[in-house]
Amino acid sequence: MKTLEDLAAGVKITPAEAYEIAAANMNPEHIDHHESDLYLMVDDVSRVIVGALDNTALLETFTSWEDGTHWYELPFCYLPAFTRDPLTD
Repeated sequence: MKTLEDLAAGVKITPAEAYEIAAANMNPEHIDHHESDLYLMVDDVSRVIVGALDNTALLETFTSWEDGTHWYELPFCYLPAFTRDPLTD
């Protein structure tokens, strides 16, 4: 897995790599999802991750109506959504 240091040094990642890197480096409370869409709270770590993406065509930002925090939305990047069994989860 690529490190934050790699990303800060200019190494690019695919959107599919974002979840694994975020899970290893971000506060779990700053990561959320809805079905397969990954949400990363905008902070110093997520800025590095998003800045390293090789494709930002689907990337969006939004402000939480609950508390006013800013989030990145990465569609189809919450990988556990593709690996769990919907009949047993």
